[in-house]
Amino acid sequence: MARRKAPTPAARRSASRVAWLLLGLLGVATLPRPAVAGEHDDALQAKLEAVFVYRFIKYLTWPDEAGLETYRVCFHGASPVLAPLEEIARDRTAKGRPITVVRADNPSSFAGCHLLFLAGREDLADDVAAAASKHVVTIGEDPAHAAAGGAITFTTVSGRLRFRVRVGALERAGVSASSQFLKLAIVEPEETP
Repeated sequence: MARRKAPTPAARRSASRVAWLLLGLLGVATLPRPAVAGEHDDALQAKLEAVFVYRFIKYLTWPDEAGLETYRVCFHGASPVLAPLEEIARDRTAKGRPITVVRADNPSSFAGCHLLFLAGREDLADDVAAAASKHVVTIGEDPAHAAAGGAITFTTVSGRLRFRVRVGALERAGVSASSQFLKLAIVEPEETP
């Protein structure tokens, strides 16, 4: 009887990548987060958020989409979501177009971005305003992102990763969301002055 070879590290990484993409394609809006906190949980959260960001493109429509060659997802600030999203972008397309993941060092580099992940930022209100004027949808993890007028904010509800959406923020960016997207989201009311 032939012995079965153990999978190589590259084969295990490839299988892990495929598993995450399949989870994303099946919809991970209600996957529970691991109960034990730690480094592994942070990596898992980053992978889940990367899949969400990838999937957001499917549900959103930008004004310049008809002649678009690629979707640009930009990161302003350090985030563990960057590496898993780069991995997804190498292997996948969104709406038949490639995805480019880049760092945006300052607000002047937000032009051309479709999604902008704001991580660890202190000047969120300025970043959100600069992004909206360029038809860029902002994504954040901090509740302060939503308070600053950000469009999509990750949150945990009953131990499950979810996302909150401010429809007004999408509208100010000139972006429309599908009804299916809004069914998956926790839709936040707009602040009234």
